[in-house]
Amino acid sequence: MLAQKDNIRKEYVVVYTSWALIASETNYNPFVVVTDHAVLKWLQTAALTGHMAY
Repeated sequence: MLAQKDNIRKEYVVVYTSWALIASETNYNPFVVVTDHAVLKWLQTAALTGHMAY
């Protein structure tokens, strides 16, 4: 599941995905990835030059 929070921190689902696990995958530990969009905010305001401008 991919979700995002609005300005009052209410969470909205962006996409769900799932698939059946093969036998060896059932040994994996589940995990949660938490990130922010600071890089995207920087890209919107940065004055890009050279190879970064493409």
